[in-house]
Amino acid sequence: MGRKQRGYPVKVKLAAIGLVEIVGLPTAVEHLGYPHSTVHRWWQARAKLRAFKGNKLSKTTKGQGRKESFPFTPALITFMKDIRRDEDWLTTSIMIAFIQEHYEEWYQGYAATKKSEQSCRRSLERLLQRTAARYGVSTQKPQETKLPSGDLERIKTDFALRFWEKYGDYGASEIYNVDETAIQFDMPPSKIWGIKGRKGSAKVQDLNKHCGRMTAVLTIRADGKKLPILFILRGKVGGFDRL
Repeated sequence: MGRKQRGYPVKVKLAAIGLVEIVGLPTAVEHLGYPHSTVHRWWQARAKLRAFKGNKLSKTTKGQGRKESFPFTPALITFMKDIRRDEDWLTTSIMIAFIQEHYEEWYQGYAATKKSEQSCRRSLERLLQRTAARYGVSTQKPQETKLPSGDLERIKTDFALRFWEKYGDYGASEIYNVDETAIQFDMPPSKIWGIKGRKGSAKVQDLNKHCGRMTAVLTIRADGKKLPILFILRGKVGGFDRL
């Protein structure tokens, strides 16, 4: 493995420069304990370091970080967040349409550097995907919603107020939240291997296309205690069990 270079905050570099001005470079190096070449490099860059207006705990004078793919990245990210805040569709095509409409000059210049329209499209899609990932936006499967999130939050708040007005006198150990969920089991395989070209190669004896089903009842008290899961098996005598 190569030797890992140590970084020093701008504050330390400025202090070293000040010491060099007072006692000279050799004495300052001996006093500080830093490599001679490192302190000498700081001394040569003293004008730039003293002109730095950023955080003195930074290890660089900036300009060395990853550059943005687009000169309008903040506006693009704001557009993306606004779209999702309204729970509308956000796709790569919609982002490209936003750029074409609001930053046409940049888009035309970018397209001129590509061999074809298809090449431009693919390259721009990759840039948008990297930018989205960098700012915490990922591809996800759409989920249907009947109401906007804001309306759902208001309904949730109204329900909570009504609930505690009615049941506020009960202790936390006396309030139960119960939910049930269906569990499918013994599901037959959706596909099997068959001999290619053989008649009836997909036939199966005693084929049952229906799976078993039971209901799991989950209960938790307001004080956080979880009760045993209740399993309900339908159509069976004595089909009752707890875990």
